Amino acid sequence: MFTYLESDCVPLEAFPIKWRWLEENHTPLPEADLQTIHPLSEAKAREAYEYSKNFQGGNYRTRYQEIDEYHVEGRNHEPFYNNAREWLLSHLGNDSGIIFISWIEPWAMAVELRTFLTYWESFLYPVEDVVIWPAHEQWALLFDYKQRFYFARRKDGGAR
Repeated sequence: MFTYLESDCVPLEAFPIKWRWLEENHTPLPEADLQTIHPLSEAKAREAYEYSKNFQGGNYRTRYQEIDEYHVEGRNHEPFYNNAREWLLSHLGNDSGIIFISWIEPWAMAVELRTFLTYWESFLYPVEDVVIWPAHEQWALLFDYKQRFYFARRKDGGAR
């Protein structure tokens, strides 16, 4: 199980892609929501990146059953944002708590699921592959550079 401590975090202002949540020309988040974003240090982000491999490729298919796929088309148009948000809510809306997001090494963070669901388009850009999983590891969400989501649930329903 992947875990983190407060000492594993860095201030959001020190995170390389902070502009996604802080700058006016992107999607500046309200202070209360910013408080739910916990960027991980480079060392811990590398750990998260290595751990995220459990949710990809052969490891992924061994432990998880792919449930659904969704392709985000027309990313810059409001109806597509709303459709993607509805799709995410249909799969993740009954869950809560901390999730982990791993981009390329060494970028990773812990964030409240509700914050991710509200501002998903600020976390995911169509130029990157991203792995998202909750601490309980009952599901995994992959997002790729072609703007496709892949949602899967644990086959055994249990912890890793």
